[in-house]
Amino acid sequence: MDSGSTLTYLPNNLYLKVLITTGNVIGWDFEEVPDPQFGLCYQVNSKQDILRFQPFTFHFALDNQWKVEPQNLFLQVDGTKHCLSMATPPNVDFGIFGSHMQIDKYVQYDLGRKLLSFAPANCKEI
Repeated sequence: MDSGSTLTYLPNNLYLKVLITTGNVIGWDFEEVPDPQFGLCYQVNSKQDILRFQPFTFHFALDNQWKVEPQNLFLQVDGTKHCLSMATPPNVDFGIFGSHMQIDKYVQYDLGRKLLSFAPANCKEI
C-alpha cells in the first residue's frame, strides 16, 4: 500500500497478464489509443462510459479479495482518454497498491501483527 503513489505497480509477469486480460475483455467495446506512459488506454465519450467496464478483483491468501471498481481502475489522462492505473517498474518482484485503487476503501494497518485489513467504504459519507 502506498497512498503517495497514484499508480498501482505490479511485477512485470503479472502486469502483462493484466494488460492482456483487460484488453481482451474491454477491447471490443471501446477504441484503444496509444500512450507512451501507460500500457492500456481507451477513448471514451464520458465518465459514464467507464462505469460500463467490469470491476477487477485481486485475490489474496485466505480467500481475501480486493475489488476495484472501473472508476478506480482507469485514470482520466486528458479529455476523453482513460488509461489503466497500473504500471510495472523495472526489476521489481512485488506489488504496490497506489492511491487511485484505494479510493472508497477503508484500509487499516496493524504494524504489530503485520496485518492489513480493508473493506469497501463510501468516503463521501465518512
